[in-house]
Amino acid sequence: MAPMIQEDNNSCVQVEIFDQAFNLCGPDADYILKLAEYVDSRMRALAETNMVDNFNLAVLTALNIADEYHRLKTKLEGEESRKPSRKPFTEEDRQRTRERRERHRTKRWYEKQLLAIANGDVVPTKEQHKALIAFGRTRGWNRHPPGTR
Repeated sequence: MAPMIQEDNNSCVQVEIFDQAFNLCGPDADYILKLAEYVDSRMRALAETNMVDNFNLAVLTALNIADEYHRLKTKLEGEESRKPSRKPFTEEDRQRTRERRERHRTKRWYEKQLLAIANGDVVPTKEQHKALIAFGRTRGWNRHPPGTR
């Protein structure tokens, strides 16, 4: 059990959060212990999935708890979502999103091909290499170096 000290109308209690001792004061020592346990458990859960230093872990934990708080607050206030939707997502919007994703996938494929060639993992024929470079130029992904035209 954590030691408690009475100070005015506040109880001070020593808690341990992620192996760090803290002296905390407040009107309800049991509540302080409960909060400290909660924060400790959230930090330990995040530490299992994230390889970060203690400071960054504390910030991630704070952000997660703040997110949880705001979701619950929003739910209690009766709002359906965090951001009100201005207009429904149309089929045209979906098509634009699909095209954007396809362009992104194509560019990633192109970059991976060039990287594989640069690393020597792939040895294309001269024609294949020229076609790949020409493809990138048509998309505006690689430009002629100055003075090579």
